[in-house]
Amino acid sequence: MRRYTLLVFWFTVLLMLLSACGRPSINTSNGEECAWIGNECLSGLTDFEEQEDGLAPEQGSVEVLSQISFAPQSLGVTPETLNLQGLETQSLAMPLGESGTIRVAQANKDEWHWLNFANSYRNPVVIMNPLSFRSGHSAMIRIKEVTSDGVRFQIDEWDYLSTPAKGNGSHPAEDVSYIVWEQSSLQLGDLRIEAGLLDVNQAWQQVNLKLNHPAAPVVLSQVQSYNNASAVTTRQRFKSRNAFEVRLQEEERADGTHTNEKVAYFAVSRGNYSWGNLIIRTGSTARKVTQNWYSQSFSASGADNSTPILIAGIQSYFGAEPVVLRYRNLTRTGVQFRAQEEQSADRESRHPAEDVGYIILQESASLNAKGDYWADPPVEEWDLCQSGRLGFNLSSLHGIDEDSLSYEFNFGDGSGSLASGEDNVEHLYSRVGTYSASVKVYGNRQLLWSQENIQVIVQDRGDCTGSITGGSNGKRPYIVLLKEGLGTASVDIASASLSSMGLEPMHTYRKTIQGFALNMTPEQATQIGALAEVAGIFPDMKVELFASQSPTPSWGIGRIDQRDLPLDSRYNYDSTGAGVHVYVIDTGIRSSHNDFGGRVSGGVSFVDDGIGTEDCNGHGTHVAATTGGSSHGVAKEVFLHAVRVFGCSGGANYSTVIAAVEWVTANHAKRLWSTCL
Repeated sequence: MRRYTLLVFWFTVLLMLLSACGRPSINTSNGEECAWIGNECLSGLTDFEEQEDGLAPEQGSVEVLSQISFAPQSLGVTPETLNLQGLETQSLAMPLGESGTIRVAQANKDEWHWLNFANSYRNPVVIMNPLSFRSGHSAMIRIKEVTSDGVRFQIDEWDYLSTPAKGNGSHPAEDVSYIVWEQSSLQLGDLRIEAGLLDVNQAWQQVNLKLNHPAAPVVLSQVQSYNNASAVTTRQRFKSRNAFEVRLQEEERADGTHTNEKVAYFAVSRGNYSWGNLIIRTGSTARKVTQNWYSQSFSASGADNSTPILIAGIQSYFGAEPVVLRYRNLTRTGVQFRAQEEQSADRESRHPAEDVGYIILQESASLNAKGDYWADPPVEEWDLCQSGRLGFNLSSLHGIDEDSLSYEFNFGDGSGSLASGEDNVEHLYSRVGTYSASVKVYGNRQLLWSQENIQVIVQDRGDCTGSITGGSNGKRPYIVLLKEGLGTASVDIASASLSSMGLEPMHTYRKTIQGFALNMTPEQATQIGALAEVAGIFPDMKVELFASQSPTPSWGIGRIDQRDLPLDSRYNYDSTGAGVHVYVIDTGIRSSHNDFGGRVSGGVSFVDDGIGTEDCNGHGTHVAATTGGSSHGVAKEVFLHAVRVFGCSGGANYSTVIAAVEWVTANHAKRLWSTCL
């Protein structure tokens, strides 16, 4: 008996020593390195640090790193373009909002911080997200109080991390950016901004936006009250051009309910805009951010190498587990995002890919800077007083060798489109403003290449100069095909070469072909083409849907089982396709259609417009109904999965279609039995 008592004693001592010394790194089930902080497993981290040296202020202090204001008059805002809630017209002399970046540390869970606004507001909303990643403890910003002059907030770790044994909610210094905005709706050209406040609890609530955006906007939301002390975050889903849904979410081991809280939302149209000397870039990652770090790049801008302001948030709900967004390595050309689950109920930390929306704010460089876009050579500064004309030079498009090319230009100023057989045209901009231009290149009436969101800034500084920005710094989309017979190892070898050149693929292909899709300059394309494992490089061109008749005549299905005429108007079949999974790579599938009987599920969308795999064109639904519809379908009981590559207008890049085939190859359901059709 004494021997067993001693064994229990020494086993207890061993556990205490292990607890005191920390846990070793282990490999997770998917082979990733796992670093432990308290009881939290952080997968995918090989360079994890609790806190960067020399970056932490005193705990409890707030250090303002940057701060800017949005003055309505600097953009020509008028009462006709702005709807302010409870504000008089003369308030247009006041800033509509402000933004900035702060550094803050948390001493314990009971400590609150105060941030003074640079301006005074009537009905402000505040978004403060996401936190940087100097500590691995999963956390977010919790706002307690918003006044006309400031905001009271704290770094809020999940409740299971806020116990005395795990630091009582203390958290080292993190950076976080914020945006303050009057509750209002603003529409000025392509720029649309809307901010509001509503009561939300754990149930999904639909929010109808006052503005109808051209595409699904970037929507950020944040709890802005403290009616319940439990740690809580917001989740969003079903985002469209004029609505989204939002709910509150506590940690997983909680009871799933939460008192009503005030939730602020901030919606802004996607694109590149200027506000005075400020450059605004908004966009999303599409469904790419998981528990592992994901690198998102954006075009460099700004007068110097200063770090931009970043406000971001998860836009989707593909994973139901509570999750917060974290970031690191923010520069003027890119950032890394990670979806970090809390682990109150279990240590599993993998999270399905989510869509992250972001807003980047940077002060612009000199307004007479040289052109920064895809044209060769780039556009020089141009004179508004003399000719007032802006040139587009497409004379050296790399990789397009058609005998007869035609061009379609849209200058973004309401003048309509210009079709031309010339690759060098000029256009007169008659008014000061910011315009979003585009160009399409056709060969033999097929769309070969296009460039959107070429930002034209026409701003008379007194010396009659303007500028053009945007595009992709001379980079264009290519598909890199690796040699056959080398296997998937060649993908890793080539990937290392791309990384050494500072290139990051948009898509990586392993299953269908071996290769990549990426943006690069013609010079970089030449370098990549010289690699031993590369078979060829091709320009990424467009795939367009042709016109179709829908519904098709019903005799079509009767012709399948009958060779000789006349047709007997019957379709005889001895199998329904039950148990077979069909993946329709098209415009999506309208899952609510009666002909599908609930057999549509589990697809994926490569189109970033907020409607997921649903069909807004009709072509994909027609194809799915012909394949597996109960009325005119060939295989009437197959399971249907939408793989959406075409948007509402029916266009997609080759690289996207290949990525869709790659996804089906890697993720298709395995058949449990054989069915003959």
